[in-house]
Amino acid sequence: DTDRSGFLDYLEFHRLLDELGLDYTASEARRLFHLLDEGQSGDITFFEFCHAVFPNLDVERLCDRGILQLEHSSAAASASSTRRRPRATRRAAAARAAPSSSAAVW
Repeated sequence: DTDRSGFLDYLEFHRLLDELGLDYTASEARRLFHLLDEGQSGDITFFEFCHAVFPNLDVERLCDRGILQLEHSSAAASASSTRRRPRATRRAAAARAAPSSSAAVW
């Protein structure tokens, strides 16, 4: 997230693939980007990224419990646009309002 927007746009995502040494063609990278963009918003949210990279991790629950806090309120709000677990994301805002001293901030 080079522009600190709380989202990965396609160019940021493509740069990430390059930096990781993943040699995808532009077409392959675009298809992968669209797969990760669950809400079809044109950006990949933190939650969408976590759903793809850590499919068994309930990142919304970590937010609910205050273990994980998002630095960008726009990224937290965008969780409601993902199709997987929108119910849990409403609670993430409440968890951020009462932070725990041991919480990780992203």
